[in-house]
Amino acid sequence: MVSNDILAYYDLGLEAERLSHEWSLERIRSQSLISRSIPIPPACVIDIGAGPGLYSVWLASLGYSVHVVDLVPKHIEQARDAALLMGPLYHLTSEKDRLKALSEALRVLRPAGILIAVGISRFAALLEGFFSGSINDPAFCSVVDRGLADGQHINTTGKPEHFTTAYFHRPGELEAEVSAAGFRVKRVAAIEGFGPYLPDLKQRWQDQTYRTYLLDVLERTETEPSMLGTSPHVMVVATRSASIRPRGRPRHD
Repeated sequence: MVSNDILAYYDLGLEAERLSHEWSLERIRSQSLISRSIPIPPACVIDIGAGPGLYSVWLASLGYSVHVVDLVPKHIEQARDAALLMGPLYHLTSEKDRLKALSEALRVLRPAGILIAVGISRFAALLEGFFSGSINDPAFCSVVDRGLADGQHINTTGKPEHFTTAYFHRPGELEAEVSAAGFRVKRVAAIEGFGPYLPDLKQRWQDQTYRTYLLDVLERTETEPSMLGTSPHVMVVATRSASIRPRGRPRHD
């Protein structure tokens, strides 16, 4: 079940608005990473927990056969080419539930199918708070402190701009969970990198030289381990292999 505060947050429509901006690095970079990772159309893609459907509509426009399903789909057939988990994992605040969702994605994918899973960095709220000035609010500092301690982002400020109930992963932790579910990880990539913290991004986006170079360096540094924690969102690309079976609980050093 999805908690009421998560439902209330998404009822505000902030997700669709945020991703629809022409300068939305999360959308642009996610589309770039997805298009470089999944089979060419007309492959079949399952978008699990599709939210406002932005990625589903985009993939369908490219010729993919797209199925939009609930967070833990129990009634869909096997033999799919790719599965997207673009947001559900960070709203599952227990490791057990995240592993269950990943294991279900493993079940519905055909051998060598592709998983695209996204998590939020443990340090996203901390960095955003300092760059936006929200860190001056003691209530927000309490949210940040809790998240840094155990990854549980519980927004008690009453301000929707500080997101909603979620789990924020440490770098490498999402990769460990994907592996534990039975996938072979191919790539761990920073989606937006440092881009969202640029104070003049919206104003300079129309500068083609600036925009092109920014996207180029974000792609060139996307798998640099030292950059992963600075990116608000991190993507894991993995494959389902017939020789891999779900393992036990992941260990985090």
